[in-house]
Amino acid sequence: MIPHHINAVNMAKILMKLGGSAVGFDETTQRLMCNIVNTQNQQIQAMEAWRDDYSYTDALTCSQVSGARGAGAGSAWLTLLAVSTAMLAAVAF
Repeated sequence: MIPHHINAVNMAKILMKLGGSAVGFDETTQRLMCNIVNTQNQQIQAMEAWRDDYSYTDALTCSQVSGARGAGAGSAWLTLLAVSTAMLAAVAF
């Protein structure tokens, strides 16, 4: 979940930086992106603290636990790429 939350923070920051001139990007959208960044960062810190308290390491991944590779890691960068491309296209017009 930590990488998932990091991606959400990064996507919100990209939108705040590049989406200002996009159609539909208004004060409400800006507040939503700030809320996502703040909330997700708090949750990242809580998950990292839990992980540290229970001595889990980053080496233990979902695929190691389940024995099968999920779509999560492979699709996360595709989602980021798609969102980034859509935002850049919106800014260009």
